[in-house]
Amino acid sequence: MNTFPIPIGSDIYISFFKIKRGMQAKIQRKIDYYIDKIMEYKIERDIVLEYEDRTTINLECWELDAERMIDDGVKYFRGLKANVAFADLHLQYDLRPENLGRPGIRRVPFLLEENANQLTLSHLDHMSWCVNPMHHCLESLDDNKGRNGCPGCELCRHRVRCIRPGPYYMGESSISIPLYILNRLNN
Repeated sequence: MNTFPIPIGSDIYISFFKIKRGMQAKIQRKIDYYIDKIMEYKIERDIVLEYEDRTTINLECWELDAERMIDDGVKYFRGLKANVAFADLHLQYDLRPENLGRPGIRRVPFLLEENANQLTLSHLDHMSWCVNPMHHCLESLDDNKGRNGCPGCELCRHRVRCIRPGPYYMGESSISIPLYILNRLNN
């Protein structure tokens, strides 16, 4: 059943989808520009985490060189300020001409995803300032909150894995069942 109010195949129907495809192409160009600028102005911050068992993780988080972006007159990024710590900036990407408002910059790679506005942006590295697109995913708020207690890395059970333990993950239980009792229970 056709729930679209315009008859399929009509000139209006066809032109509607041409406009929609044209808008998607325009948004894709803005996403491409965003990725180009992220790559051009990224500053890699190696965040090395060392654990008790001497394993280390290098998160390879990115921030942007806001001062250089201002000097170069980079378009669309709103909220850039000189002499302010990058973590304190609340950056938006100006998409008002496309009637998409000013989303936070970390959401830009997901603009063409269906239902993106109904999902929460998760930081797989738990670094709210990081702009590395590989460190983000969209998911339900429940999944997002579940990451806070996640052990991360190879122990993570999320569909898109956390790349480090969540801030509330405390490791193994402080008191676990003694091994001799566990052995007796299993016999």
